Amino acid sequence: MDSLVPFVVPALLGGAVCAIGLFLWNRTAAPSLGPRPSGPPLSTDIINMAQVNVAGIGGLGLVAMAAVVAWNIPRIGTELAIGLVGGVVLAAGLVAWRRHH
Repeated sequence: MDSLVPFVVPALLGGAVCAIGLFLWNRTAAPSLGPRPSGPPLSTDIINMAQVNVAGIGGLGLVAMAAVVAWNIPRIGTELAIGLVGGVVLAAGLVAWRRHH
């Protein structure tokens, strides 16, 4: 036991100093708004439909899969939802305007 004291005491002191430092650093850092996803961050550059040749059933499948993936990435899904709502509102406005004039 006496031969472990020179290793255990510095390890405990170093761990305590690291724990206090991390605790203080965490208090000054910006608060997190939610759990962080594990893995690499999702980029909006993942889906680029500009180069896809949409021809036949294969092209339809590519577009469908791109839409599914885009809907499941939060930032892109939000933009899609805003575009969908805006398109419906604009279409309803154009139909009402055409019926009136």
